[in-house]
Amino acid sequence: MIKNKKNTKRQRFAISILRYIKFQLTIFFKNLWALKKTIIILITLSALIALGVYLGLDAKIIVLVTGLFAIITNAFFEVLAIIALVPILGPLIVKVLTLPIFWIINGIGYLASIVAIKKGHGMEVITYRLLTIVFLIGIIFGYVLCKLLP
Repeated sequence: MIKNKKNTKRQRFAISILRYIKFQLTIFFKNLWALKKTIIILITLSALIALGVYLGLDAKIIVLVTGLFAIITNAFFEVLAIIALVPILGPLIVKVLTLPIFWIINGIGYLASIVAIKKGHGMEVITYRLLTIVFLIGIIFGYVLCKLLP
């Protein structure tokens, strides 16, 4: 009989978790539908990139046009808003991505890349940029895990 009570407690706990997940997903999709302008902007940006590659334009021109379009339409902030909609993990990831130290580390990596490329160390730059990206992703995972685990 005690075992049966534990099963019912476990079942109730599982049902409550499923209800919570269903509730969070409902909120996610309602808010995602509210951001339909953002989705249209992101699709337009993707189409601009694909069109530029298809026409054989220089990569610098493609980056310039899509970057200006993204800045004018605030697409970067809207992508963060979509990430923040993901239940539980989204707000934590956005919090890490907006930390000043995150941007400082990334900026230092870019400055070091420019100096190294000018000195002729092209292949080493790729290795160090990959290490920097892995380090930054590790910061995100570490922050999220520390907030989720007691």
